[in-house]
Amino acid sequence: MTTSTSERWRQAREILYAASSLATEARGEYLKFACGADEELRSEVERLLSAHDRAGDFLEPTAIGGLPAGQKIGPYQILEEAGRGGMGVVYRAVRQDDYRQEVALKLVKRDMESRLVTLRFHQERQALALLNHPNIARLLDGGTTPDGRPYLVMEWAAGRPITEACRENHLSIEDRLRLFLRVLSAVAHAHRNLVVHRDLKPSNIVITSEGEPKLLDFGIAKIFSASEEAVPETASLGGARILTPDYASPEQVRGGSMNTATDIYSLGAVLYELLTGARAHQFASRTTAEMEAVICTKEVRRPSAIAPELRGDLDNILLKALEKDPDRRYAHVEEFANDIRRHLEGHPILARPASPWYRAGKFARRNKLAVVMASAVAIALAVGLFVALWQARVARREREIAERRFELAREAAGSLLFEVHDAIEELAGSSKAREVLVNRSLRYLDALSQEARSSPALQRDLAGGYERAAMLQGGTGVTNLGRTDAALASLRKALALRTSILAANPKSIGDRRNLAATHRRFTNLRLPSDQKLEHAQAALALMNGLLRERPNDPELTRDLALSEYSMAVAYTEMGRYENAIQQYRSALAHSSSSDPTNVALFHKRLGALLMKTNDLPAGLNEYQAATELDEARVRENPESGRARMDLSFDYSDVGLTFKLMGQTQAALRQYFKVEKIRQDLVAADPRDERALEGLVSISWRIALAYADNDRAAAERYFQKSIANAEQMIETVPDKSAGKSALADVYYTYGIAWKYHWSSCAEARPKLIRARELYRQAGKDGNAGDAERLLSQCAQ
Repeated sequence: MTTSTSERWRQAREILYAASSLATEARGEYLKFACGADEELRSEVERLLSAHDRAGDFLEPTAIGGLPAGQKIGPYQILEEAGRGGMGVVYRAVRQDDYRQEVALKLVKRDMESRLVTLRFHQERQALALLNHPNIARLLDGGTTPDGRPYLVMEWAAGRPITEACRENHLSIEDRLRLFLRVLSAVAHAHRNLVVHRDLKPSNIVITSEGEPKLLDFGIAKIFSASEEAVPETASLGGARILTPDYASPEQVRGGSMNTATDIYSLGAVLYELLTGARAHQFASRTTAEMEAVICTKEVRRPSAIAPELRGDLDNILLKALEKDPDRRYAHVEEFANDIRRHLEGHPILARPASPWYRAGKFARRNKLAVVMASAVAIALAVGLFVALWQARVARREREIAERRFELAREAAGSLLFEVHDAIEELAGSSKAREVLVNRSLRYLDALSQEARSSPALQRDLAGGYERAAMLQGGTGVTNLGRTDAALASLRKALALRTSILAANPKSIGDRRNLAATHRRFTNLRLPSDQKLEHAQAALALMNGLLRERPNDPELTRDLALSEYSMAVAYTEMGRYENAIQQYRSALAHSSSSDPTNVALFHKRLGALLMKTNDLPAGLNEYQAATELDEARVRENPESGRARMDLSFDYSDVGLTFKLMGQTQAALRQYFKVEKIRQDLVAADPRDERALEGLVSISWRIALAYADNDRAAAERYFQKSIANAEQMIETVPDKSAGKSALADVYYTYGIAWKYHWSSCAEARPKLIRARELYRQAGKDGNAGDAERLLSQCAQ
């Protein structure tokens, strides 16, 4: 189809604007990319560029669209121009209201409002709206100017490109790696939210004056969704591929499918330059043909050939990230980051040098003619035919044996984690045996993960195995081994697998459900509340998207309730109680067909929040609703440790409510039922963290209930609670959990002395001990509470 004159002019104009922002020496190579074989188009753009250069500043305001200082766009006043690209100009601006916030305002250039540019701009806004990470410049606002040009308002992140900042500050290799880990965390966050940046380079990773990296410019980011307005993979300005050759991946250059592996390659190129001082792609003439050949086929120079101190792990890490074949790169950004952490900690890394067979295959693809000729000679040597056939038969038999062993390992991991573990979970003293089973299963899973990239089915199995292992290692609310760090590592492996699976098939309903479930599991670990909220938001976004597609699906509705519950958990820990109450009520509204265990939990958590907001009767109603459900569970399965523990929490919550209502004897009756259940559970398994922690807490609750009327009984129960907490510290691997429990005892002991027995002299040592234990357990907020009570007891 013949291109119209108006379209031809628009095409030339867009290439002109992109080229005009480049240095003079870089324009020629850009025009080769942008114009391709269209010499007429290139000649016209070169003529316009020449006229533009001769005009100088005279044409700048109208041709480029610069805004003078002081001009207002919405509530924002322009201070100065901060930078420009092919499509937009970035200004430093300030919000003209009570906040006086300094911002970066990105505005489409005048006369650049083509459909493609507008789509790109809206896609950037959509991508930024999905992201909330301390190392990604936040989207604050957006809109359209009176003349119809879209703009974005982002966090102002002034700084130097990461390569310049590291060079100017003379950072060591270790410091550069630790800084880069924060960049990887930001990219991993984007990938978890199904956003691929596609233009990662030093100028888009700036280091602020505080030393924090900030990821910028999602202008060509890809969002994996079914949006009708999504910009095609191959879309370009004037036919140009939108990429930066120095950091582009082979699939970008070829115009192929791009996913998270594309960002991993670019990250590898950035890290290569960060550590060696040289770029991974070395161009002699920067012709189009040469750039494509270098990026797509020429092996990257070994980093240690430039910087000998990189020999070994860092060679292998960088070369794995920069593999030409996407399937041979790191499967996900977390895997890349984990290898860097392993190197920094002195542990073995996953990346290994390419095998001789792999290098031979690469050689064959690069030298097809020579290989064909050599093969012809080899075929002529018929004498080797018999040997070749015999070797093939042996290889086939060995492959069949290996495949059988592979399946047996797969079955063994599943059996140990699910069947065998569940069979012994309720047995007294089974913690050590369960730990052995989990560790053995993880060795199987780690071995299988090396073979899983080509099999989505196996990846799903592995993700499920890692999730199960994480909950058994340190998931709250279930019988676990108290190994929080190990649980987090397992769950991160599961998340990476789920993300990789979905990136390959982003419309899959099952894979989106699975990814949401994995995100929810993070709220069951001992993590900072902001991290829990991040994962809960990701899960809720996935489920809301699925229900828009299938609004009446009962299974999706149940998953939505679970995601709302996860949001409520995070909000509660952040002290945002009204938000949490709203999420719990919404979860209950969506849980008509949910598991009674979950419904009881929703009632319990809602009751606790209503208590915090002093609505005691409403809180008691929620606790009693949970009690009825859990009593039915225990009647159905009297040997279930989990059901009995859940019921003990119900009785404890009802008891606390009675105490707050002034009904102390009714509260104690409930508390004694709790104590009996938990004593039995600890007697059956002294290493059960959940039961131990529960026994500690009920002892000091009983002590507080006695405090006003029977001081001797209260003192006795405080001492019993201290002994239980010290046993927990000795028994449970996660020492912070035991220290936190012991801190709770001393804190409540101090409260008893201060408020019930009126002795600050006795309260002070208890509160000081509580403050120190809270700090050791990483609970600074609780330590602050103890400090405030201490200040009230100041002498």
